[in-house]
Amino acid sequence: MKEQKLSNRFCPEGMTVEEWQVGLRREFAEQNPFEVEHLDDNRIWGDYLVANGRNRYRVAFRGVRSERNYCSCLDFRTNGLGTCKHIEAVTLFLQDHVPGYPWAELDYTPEYSSIYVSYKGGRRIKMRVGREESARFESLRARFFDDAGTLLPENYRYLPQICDEAKDIAASFRCYEDVFDLTQEYCRQDEWQEYLRSTYPDKRVDNDYTADMPEEMRVHVYDLAHEGHGVMVGIPTDVIVREIVALADVYLRDQPGVTGYVIINDPQRFILWRNAFAHPSLHKLPLEVMHASAFVKKVANNVPPCTFMFVEQAARLKEWRDPVSVAIKRMQIDHLYLNLETIEDLTPVQFSSVVQHIDPFILGPFYRFIRDYRPIFPLRNDGSNLPEDVRNFMFLYTSEAIREMNAALPPIRMEEITLHGSDAEEEVDKLLRHLNRILSNDVLRDVFLKRLSMIIGA
Repeated sequence: MKEQKLSNRFCPEGMTVEEWQVGLRREFAEQNPFEVEHLDDNRIWGDYLVANGRNRYRVAFRGVRSERNYCSCLDFRTNGLGTCKHIEAVTLFLQDHVPGYPWAELDYTPEYSSIYVSYKGGRRIKMRVGREESARFESLRARFFDDAGTLLPENYRYLPQICDEAKDIAASFRCYEDVFDLTQEYCRQDEWQEYLRSTYPDKRVDNDYTADMPEEMRVHVYDLAHEGHGVMVGIPTDVIVREIVALADVYLRDQPGVTGYVIINDPQRFILWRNAFAHPSLHKLPLEVMHASAFVKKVANNVPPCTFMFVEQAARLKEWRDPVSVAIKRMQIDHLYLNLETIEDLTPVQFSSVVQHIDPFILGPFYRFIRDYRPIFPLRNDGSNLPEDVRNFMFLYTSEAIREMNAALPPIRMEEITLHGSDAEEEVDKLLRHLNRILSNDVLRDVFLKRLSMIIGA
């Protein structure tokens, strides 16, 4: 491997952050073996299959730094640069096989028209008009797209109609799959919020479970549900527990084909969470409360879609190789809520890693995060210096507010719940690990033996 010329930690003087990030990806492509296979007969522009080790990605190459380029890798869809190491590998491959880089004299304007997602600088749905029936396609584009050819969000629901009209103009028209993925995500959220407004017109969650909750908490649960995802900052006391239970009820009650998970990292709080969901009105709720380790085992070989998920003490997700983090990234999760006990101790990269489990575009592309948000840190737990992008989905629980709401709540009944299967094994494993730690320490062992003799003597 060649010696790396660019630092992956610091942007060199004289380069913009964007240029630096593109340079890092190009350098990686230069220094590592990539297999590039051309999938069509075009000389330069076209579709490619790029392999690096066991990973294979499909690349659509439309030009050097073109906003119409595409790669199926996660980095391309989230970095906002319009390129990735796989696209750079295609560029390097073509430089070796086709003279004239960057081929500026060659224009990629195919016969067909298409609708695609531009990932350069963010996600935008755009329409490109080809040579076939160009006047009719231009007329169609003018009805639904702005002057820059971008489909406005309020017109997303018309995408099926647009595609039908486009196919009537020319059978060669194309609309790529990721366009539908993006519009469906937006429309699903819009439909969900309309459902909430019609079900809870007073903008508070009123049902059998929330009947004994104060007004403030019922309104807060509605706000949590309206956003569709969120980060709850505070120690997971009864207030957070009760709101998450109410939130799960909103998402999962009487909704066909839904599933939910509550992932617990603190084993001492497992019984509390299980008892919180033991309310009579929640008996048929399709939800599992699981230790983190049991959850990882469950989804290891089967990655089911999930309607609702809550992860307690989610700071562990800042480590991208953490088993829970890996498992969540593999799943399709409609509504994900995370709990952070504090945000002031997180570094910029750690904070970005946690919140981008909810939506990789929340804080914008990685280069924007470095450029725009790093000076804000350290974050404050009162939220006074949060990045603007995250204010709508960061829910802060101050000690004073928690005390007031706790005082108005009846305690969660702590009935003993029988554990089965992996949950029971996990409880025993925790005990054995803790006992091993005690017996391995001279001081702890002496105290343990004295206490044990007192219990036996008693």
